[in-house]
Amino acid sequence: MSRPAAEIRRIVAIEPVVEGYAHAKLNTALLQMLSAAFPRAKLRFLADPSHLDFVLGSLDKELGIEGEPIEIPRYDQREGPLRIAGELAWTRRFREELYESQLGLICGFSQLGLAITKLRLLMSSNRTPTWGIIHAILAKVAVHETSLPRRILSPGATLRWPQPQALRFLALGPSIAEALRSVDPRIAPHFDTLPVPWSWPDELLPTAPVVPKNRDSMVLAVVGGGGARLPEAAEVARGFFRARPDARCRFEYVGYAHPEVTRSIGGLLGELPAEPLSDADFAKQLGRATYVFGLNGDAKYDFCPSSALHDTFSFSKPSLQLESGYITERLRAFPGTGEVFPSLDALVSGLVRTYDEYDPEEYREQATATRRAAAAHEPLAVAPIFRALVDSRIGAGVPE
Repeated sequence: MSRPAAEIRRIVAIEPVVEGYAHAKLNTALLQMLSAAFPRAKLRFLADPSHLDFVLGSLDKELGIEGEPIEIPRYDQREGPLRIAGELAWTRRFREELYESQLGLICGFSQLGLAITKLRLLMSSNRTPTWGIIHAILAKVAVHETSLPRRILSPGATLRWPQPQALRFLALGPSIAEALRSVDPRIAPHFDTLPVPWSWPDELLPTAPVVPKNRDSMVLAVVGGGGARLPEAAEVARGFFRARPDARCRFEYVGYAHPEVTRSIGGLLGELPAEPLSDADFAKQLGRATYVFGLNGDAKYDFCPSSALHDTFSFSKPSLQLESGYITERLRAFPGTGEVFPSLDALVSGLVRTYDEYDPEEYREQATATRRAAAAHEPLAVAPIFRALVDSRIGAGVPE
């Protein structure tokens, strides 16, 4: 017997991997998407207490989303008994919730958690339609493990195990789905494609693009955190000023960095705070930028989205990026939002050209294009796409 989508009365979502602020923007947007797709459904979110605080604090209370704090495996617990016990605990709790729900969403997996989830659902009589999102570890499908134990539990091997009837995965963008097809056609059929839902509170976003009058008023910024990509960003700034020593534009790093890392680059990227930024401070820093340059060009971004790219969309900032599968596809999907480059040297040349050819009217058009890209990833825009996935799956006869 099939259940019509209109009868989805209760949805459970769980974040079993991260603590604190990590992935809070994405999980907030995912919950907003679920609420918009199924406005009559009761929605519950299970997560570490520190993560729950960030996510629920970002949501409109009128949505009525319930939170439940749970204990999740800690980062410093590797694959030993404590780790296994932690993964078993959250998968058991989630399975209990599924028996009371008509739809489930798992917002992330560790490598071991992915294996245990599949085993639990394979052995379970529950058939509640559930989707899961695999983040950075998805890139490991392209890695050949030489150690037999690691190979057995590698994401590529786990994804080739028999698939539970109730479980499917979400590829957060068409380029990720294509990368999976290229690496292993046996894995790809277990994935549905969904745009990344992403949003910032309206009160933190610029009401109109900040358009510098001339090129020397420009701010060229990189989005980071904890010093990530800071040495490469400094090298880009040095390369730019070697090419244009008289330029008076500024380079900035949007994020925080440890003081010893900051000292090593000699103030090239402005004054960097030593503590993580609040949303308001992050928005203030990114709001000052004219162009963003992105350094996320490694293979990981063939298999997962770039939050920094989506922040540039939200804040209407055109960007120059190192190429990767995800970033290249998204910029090409929204012409005028940015360019991609194959190397740091090419990126520096692109920044020099952007400086030399700066035109305020052209910049205004680019900023408008980024607003269109941001609108396409708003939770309200993604919700009908996810609703269609659910309707199609349930309409095809996912049993109760």
